[in-house]
Amino acid sequence: MRQAALRAAWLAIGLFMSAPACAAPVVLEAEHKEIRLHEGIEVLEDAQRRLQATDFSALPPASFHKLPGEHHSYGYSGSAFWARAEIGNPGAGGADWFLVYKQVAIDRIQVFLGRADGTWREIAPYGAETAHELFGGLRYPAFHLSLAGGERATVLVRIENSSPIRFPLVMQEFHDFFKQDRVGRMWAGLALVIPLVVAIYMLFLWGAMRDHSLLLYIGFQLSVMVASAWISGYLAEILPMLPRRTLAEIGVVAFNLSYFFGLLHARAFMQLPRRQPVLARAVLFAAPLFLLVIGIEFVQPTAARLITVAGAIGVVLFVFGTSLAAWYRRLPHAAIYAAAWASLLPGVASIIGSRLGWIDHGAVTVAQLAAGVMSSLIFGIALAGQIRLREARAQTVMAQGRLLAAAHHDLRQPLQSLGIFIELMRGEADQPAQVRTLAGRMEAAYGSLTDFLDGLLELSRAADGQHEPKLVRLRVNDVLAPLVAEYRRLAAAVGLELRYVPCAGWIESDPRLLERILRNILANAVRYTQRGRILVGCRRCGDRLAIEVCDTGPGIAERDQERMFDTFFQGAEAQNSRAGFGLGLAIVKQLALRMGHEICLRSVEGRGSCFRVLVPRPSLKER
Repeated sequence: MRQAALRAAWLAIGLFMSAPACAAPVVLEAEHKEIRLHEGIEVLEDAQRRLQATDFSALPPASFHKLPGEHHSYGYSGSAFWARAEIGNPGAGGADWFLVYKQVAIDRIQVFLGRADGTWREIAPYGAETAHELFGGLRYPAFHLSLAGGERATVLVRIENSSPIRFPLVMQEFHDFFKQDRVGRMWAGLALVIPLVVAIYMLFLWGAMRDHSLLLYIGFQLSVMVASAWISGYLAEILPMLPRRTLAEIGVVAFNLSYFFGLLHARAFMQLPRRQPVLARAVLFAAPLFLLVIGIEFVQPTAARLITVAGAIGVVLFVFGTSLAAWYRRLPHAAIYAAAWASLLPGVASIIGSRLGWIDHGAVTVAQLAAGVMSSLIFGIALAGQIRLREARAQTVMAQGRLLAAAHHDLRQPLQSLGIFIELMRGEADQPAQVRTLAGRMEAAYGSLTDFLDGLLELSRAADGQHEPKLVRLRVNDVLAPLVAEYRRLAAAVGLELRYVPCAGWIESDPRLLERILRNILANAVRYTQRGRILVGCRRCGDRLAIEVCDTGPGIAERDQERMFDTFFQGAEAQNSRAGFGLGLAIVKQLALRMGHEICLRSVEGRGSCFRVLVPRPSLKER
């Protein structure tokens, strides 16, 4: 043992003394299962991409410079980079090692082995014979190197990359390499199965509930899973037949799709169209920009990856901050949703740290997989809580509907009798004036109570689904024009101007139910607007048409806007005027939900309100 150690030390010194042009050789000793090469690496930039392995014997020693640090990054560069290292086998027998490039974001890598006789041989990536088989690949590019006893060799590594240039090169002992690869594959597979199970569970929920926001979450979760599979190297194991450049493109596409679906899902989860319409429009504008980045990846991959990293920071911080603000406004489960996005921050931070050369790729892999698992579980908790809350509300609405229907049935007949008695009182010609006045007041009260019961019945029918919508294609003007003509006369009677901008657009809706929605909104506008005007018009919003009714009324306080569509809720102005019972907008909401339409409210206290009904537009072929 002592003689072997002395022989190894002598050989190492001899190797160092015989190669002054290079850094000290790396001694491959069997007791070291993994040897990092950063201390023995020298780097050369090939800006013209013309150098060959055989050219290096003629280059002066000053052409190379020592690698500054283990995690040093040369940034985004269009050049090819070469790394040189000396390795030696001090033992008497042969040694089998793997040269491993521990980073998955690589477009092209070549490895050359130079022998003492001056010959160079390019080493093929290990596993090339199984590259056509699923799960036949390796997480990282690896090259099998065999050295005879006492042999010294030079390793040249050539890299071209659209991602930052780094040299995370290690030598791994033959058997330990396969052991680590099996362990890494097992943990990566386990970490990716959990988000997949959550996504499948959400898919079943979508099949039962037909909630489109669940589809957005499923798209987000699957995109994160594919991106994590790429960054962990698991995608290279599954699809070894694809070049590393193609795998990188898949990873970048997955990252940008996750931003796209994540923003849209956050918009739906936090109810931004209803609570913060300006922010909702900003999200709707920003999300498709990440689809544009996908196109840039195939033209200018370096620029696309810079935008992708910046997008990761921006999206995670934006949604996290917005979720906290929604939690402050008491949105249910917003705190859990914020925690889910916060769990993605370590993964984002690890990518930034890797790009800056602060941490190695192994830490990035662990952070990405951990973030994917944690976020999927926390997202699942948030969505499950929101679904339970929605189901509880639906059960409450159904119970209210049954109660309202029973109340209407029990009270309707006595009210009819009361109406007959009032008519008899008013029909008597010889009644005193005081009796006739009281009869008139009783008739007004009777009409108000009848309207209230009719509203209860309408609300119960909408909640129980008795208004089964029959969606047809129609011109929006066919619904709006008669309504505007009717309410223009009512508005003029109270000194208001009702303006209508005709619209020739086509929509897909139930004309009977849509008329009821717009009639309730117009009635409120005429009832609560004291002076000024009412404007009715339409505008396109993507694949939908927005029907808007805006007024110059008193407006609605911000604290009341979230509850305006609740049953029996009335804003301050309605309470002061003692008009209505707080049923009209509740009916509007139920009918809109029944047809799959969206109702939005924008209001500024003291300036007026604007109600928007978003209705699907049929395609040109369907019109």
